[in-house]
Amino acid sequence: MAEPGKPSVLTSFQNLILVVDDEPQIRDMTAAMLTRMGYHVVTAGDGVRALAAFAAHADDVRLVIADVIIPKLDGVTLCRVIREMSPNVRILAMSGLSNTSSPAPMEGLADAFLYKPFKVQALVEAVRRLMQAP
Repeated sequence: MAEPGKPSVLTSFQNLILVVDDEPQIRDMTAAMLTRMGYHVVTAGDGVRALAAFAAHADDVRLVIADVIIPKLDGVTLCRVIREMSPNVRILAMSGLSNTSSPAPMEGLADAFLYKPFKVQALVEAVRRLMQAP
């Protein structure tokens, strides 16, 4: 947390990634991996906190990685609100639903979709592709 009167460290980061997952292990592992890749990351464990984090850093967030099923504000609603606030932000949705399930609720909202558990390489490739997109 920044000292009073000093700007938050995150206020100057561009290409920030917001990671939203209610499972701390997945959230922390994803954030650590993205940090090792050189990205700046902010995390949230539920939809309400994610929306607050996004609003606080909307000018810098370039990618949102969000679980579809999260407490307090589900991932679909979260992504819908984020799209309204910032239509150009990239969204990578993820879900622990069976591989036979459809990512249909995220159609038109997410730019990519990963099923959990995912391989690290799949996440790396998706993030790189979405971060490089215009």
